[in-house]
Amino acid sequence: MTFPIMLEPPPVVTQTAQTCWACAFESWSAANARLFNTSNPYTAQQVIDLFARDPHLTYGHTARASAEGIMVLSALGIMDMRGYVSRRVHLDMLATALDSGYVYLVYFRVGHPAHAVVLYGVDAGNLYVMDPMPDAGLVALPANHLLTLPHGRIVIGKPLLGDLIRGTSSAVASLSSALSGARR
Repeated sequence: MTFPIMLEPPPVVTQTAQTCWACAFESWSAANARLFNTSNPYTAQQVIDLFARDPHLTYGHTARASAEGIMVLSALGIMDMRGYVSRRVHLDMLATALDSGYVYLVYFRVGHPAHAVVLYGVDAGNLYVMDPMPDAGLVALPANHLLTLPHGRIVIGKPLLGDLIRGTSSAVASLSSALSGARR
């Protein structure tokens, strides 16, 4: 994969206490809706209200999403979401994910979601993210940022249909292979 890969910055959505997951989701879905010319179905508040109906999706009476909640969020966003040990995430992996659209990143600490951001660019020295923390917004993080996370695990979410919509070679090859197998 060649660098840099830079998408247009996503909308900045600022969190209140423990709502980074919902704010990053709103930004991620709005950015991908703009990229693929589709509608943006959820705001952060709509997702928070939806999750408040099920005690398994958040922790207690907080707005903080649980691991189960993050998985439900991936279904709402039609997201291909996969977990990794953070030290095994490399720039090529993130660049490949960006080829499908904007990337939703969730850092985990001891099995619990700790923070969520939206990745919109990668180069040899930096990761470019929309961080929903107050006073953060659009920031550049050192390329080795994920390797130094104390959380240990990261979940990478990309648009499930992004490969097909954008026509990347891996999706085209998979689709061609499936179609040729069906013709036999």
